[in-house]
Amino acid sequence: MISEGGSKLGEVVRKEYSSGTLTFTYALDPEGNIVEIQNWKSK
Repeated sequence: MISEGGSKLGEVVRKEYSSGTLTFTYALDPEGNIVEIQNWKSK
């Protein structure tokens, strides 16, 4: 996405829960929209 004109917005965050781990970050697409990217990994 960065190579196409997007940019990083914040850091990668990892939250631990009793049922698993949520990892997420935010970015700006080339048009300036905020995009949230999430990954959930169950224990």
